[in-house]
Amino acid sequence: GKKFEHYQSIDSLSTYVLVAQDAPRIERYVRQEDGRTWVYTETHEADAVIGIEAVGCDLRLEDVYAKV
Repeated sequence: GKKFEHYQSIDSLSTYVLVAQDAPRIERYVRQEDGRTWVYTETHEADAVIGIEAVGCDLRLEDVYAKV
């Protein structure tokens, strides 16, 4: 919503990740080279891996939600 609109105005922000607290789900928005377009990816499968290229990291859903 409004937070993401604000974050979009930050030129240096290239990836925006949301981790759900009530269900195993990760949402990722990646800014494209044109600077205006964002690509959305969502995953909720336990064996899924979502990459965060901006920091060279891969998040496995099962690791994020381990012991939760």
